[in-house]
Amino acid sequence: MPANKKTQQERFKLLRNAVDPFVLYLEDEPYILTEEGLKGQVDTSIQKKRNWDYPTIKFISLQGQILKLRISNREVSYELTVKIEPDKLHISCSCGCQAQTLCNHAYQTLKKLIAFERTDYFKRYAPKGLIEIALTNKKHFKIEPNETGLYIKPSAALGNIYKIADKMGGVDLNGVLNLPQQPAQQETIRVTDLTYIILYSSRDSHFPFLLPCLGILNKAGTDIKGFYNFILDTLNEYDAVLTNDQKELNGLCYEMRQEIKNGSGSIIDCDPEQTSCAVNIFNLWNKALPILHQQSFIYRYNFYYKIQLTGRPEKGRLQRISLSREKPLLHFQLNDKGAFYQLEMNVSIKGKNLKHFDTVSTFFICNDKNLYLLSSLKDVGITQWMRRCHNRITVFKEHFTEFKKEYLDPLCNHYPLKITNSQK
Repeated sequence: MPANKKTQQERFKLLRNAVDPFVLYLEDEPYILTEEGLKGQVDTSIQKKRNWDYPTIKFISLQGQILKLRISNREVSYELTVKIEPDKLHISCSCGCQAQTLCNHAYQTLKKLIAFERTDYFKRYAPKGLIEIALTNKKHFKIEPNETGLYIKPSAALGNIYKIADKMGGVDLNGVLNLPQQPAQQETIRVTDLTYIILYSSRDSHFPFLLPCLGILNKAGTDIKGFYNFILDTLNEYDAVLTNDQKELNGLCYEMRQEIKNGSGSIIDCDPEQTSCAVNIFNLWNKALPILHQQSFIYRYNFYYKIQLTGRPEKGRLQRISLSREKPLLHFQLNDKGAFYQLEMNVSIKGKNLKHFDTVSTFFICNDKNLYLLSSLKDVGITQWMRRCHNRITVFKEHFTEFKKEYLDPLCNHYPLKITNSQK
């Protein structure tokens, strides 16, 4: 911003030709122009004018830092040129009018851009921004003119686009990579009397937890045809027929349910207290796993609301699964697509990659009906991070140096990376 009000007033006294660039200083955040920031740097006389309200705006070109727009109103049109810098905009209009600061055409255009496109309009037109990347790589973007310039929509195949359509912001990858690794395993104990249901949230509203539920067997004893209510307490009407092993497992279920009250289901967004909650629940899972492996009937269930726990599970929403003893191995593949790279996460079991898998049951990898508990909270954090990015991160080569330093190098210190060339 100009140093003070006196400096601004001195700018307002001098008439200038609108063809000559007028400098608008941006606020604290790079490339962001707010309505207050605009009005604070132009003379009040131009703000009172009502002609040229909401002009038509058409994109002409973007060359480096220079954006050119065709602005029109009532069959009169001019060319608006904007040199875009992180902390300032150099604005000129071909009208050639004499003005104290901006001409009315430029002022009304900027007002419309802020009103229609919010304050980050010029951030998208900045060097290496969305517009420049899209125009350079047109086959990967839908590009259409709109009332403020260009409408850009990335191809869904790009997934998360680093620096452009980025959902990775705020994720402390090093923090995720330094989460506890392989916890201690406990003795395997056989339990066969109850069904056990893994309740998970596809929205990461809570970590997965385990609940026992008395199932009604079919005549052959090979499947469950119905369920009673969830067993929520360690002491209940079925205790008389439970073995000590079953009571131990049910006790672990109860501890899990108490722990999920202390945090959300996201390991990559949680604070230290919630990280402690994640550690506790994950350790409980590893204690329960040897007992759980012996169960004949294990299910997973997408759970939304606490009130659902007071009744019985909906049979149509239960998926019977097989809980594997194998540990999944995470590794990454960086594909060279020509104009950009794509980073993908792969999962292998016994050295073979899984062709299809999902990670919506946090702590687990699911392949068809097979469920694998991840080896560590670090792996849990990484799978959540990649799920948030739709398991595909696109990095245009203009941004690769930054991406490599910020994400790829730390990742390679913990996981194998394979680089391939598949320019299709």
